[in-house]
Amino acid sequence: MCLTIDKEDKLMTEQENIRQVLADPKVQAKPKLSQLFSVALTRLDTEQASQVMPSLMYDISLYLTLNHYTAPKSVLDFAQTYQKTYHQARGIGSALRMLAQSLTSLK
Repeated sequence: MCLTIDKEDKLMTEQENIRQVLADPKVQAKPKLSQLFSVALTRLDTEQASQVMPSLMYDISLYLTLNHYTAPKSVLDFAQTYQKTYHQARGIGSALRMLAQSLTSLK
């Protein structure tokens, strides 16, 4: 059985996750942090998630660095979930590349 995720479903999930973060009163109380997520949400309307999400993660990292690594829990959870998903997908791709290389060497 193969699981596939439609690009549109993935985009909706990312938009929903960003909206949840923006709905957090602690995020709303921090204008710069709120702006990061608002900009990303707007960009998702016109750009691919593969371009927007890494940029948002960079902005979150920069925000954390400049603010002594403190942020609302919803932001930290969002970043951790995205990183986990990214690394899982990267691992699958890596395993497939290794399989392809080993099959190529058998010829």
